[in-house]
Amino acid sequence: MQAPRQRIRGSHIDAVKSSKSQKKVQAAEKAALLQEGVDAIIRVQDNAIEELAEKLSIKPKAIHVIINGKTHYTKSRRPNTFNALVHKTMIDMNDGLFYFSLFLAYQSSHLCAAGLGHGECFKLKEIQDVVRDGINNDTYSQDIIDEAVEELEQSRKTKSMGARSSNTAAYADARSTTQSLSDEVSSQTILSSIPR
Repeated sequence: MQAPRQRIRGSHIDAVKSSKSQKKVQAAEKAALLQEGVDAIIRVQDNAIEELAEKLSIKPKAIHVIINGKTHYTKSRRPNTFNALVHKTMIDMNDGLFYFSLFLAYQSSHLCAAGLGHGECFKLKEIQDVVRDGINNDTYSQDIIDEAVEELEQSRKTKSMGARSSNTAAYADARSTTQSLSDEVSSQTILSSIPR
């Protein structure tokens, strides 16, 4: 048996150590000079903004927003009315079926609305046209719109938590594990039945 190898760490000579320490000091000095320069630019810019704000009688914050390109806008995930109505109409027109073809393959006895065949549902474009017509004709009351928005928000929460995919994933994991165990047992049976 071979003895375990130990790494012997060589020490650096003094010249290498001093070179590394000089580089660290130089990097720190460079960072300090950079910070000083940036601070000077910001001070000059702030002074110019203050002068312009006084001259135009507006708040300096408004000028800061224009110059810095900052915005207070935060993108919300609240669904808009059109998307919510499309989601609700899709569920209604396709008889509540989950629209992925994988799921439809398991639902062989269930057909979509309007006499469509197995695995066929209304296309998104058709559903969007129906919703546009409904909006143009004022078909949707405020209660229906509120309900559609709430349903879409609930659907998004369900998707983000992964509640829809967890059962399918668990089934696939169990099936894969069972198959690998079955293959292993059958190969062991074949190996044990071979005479030696």
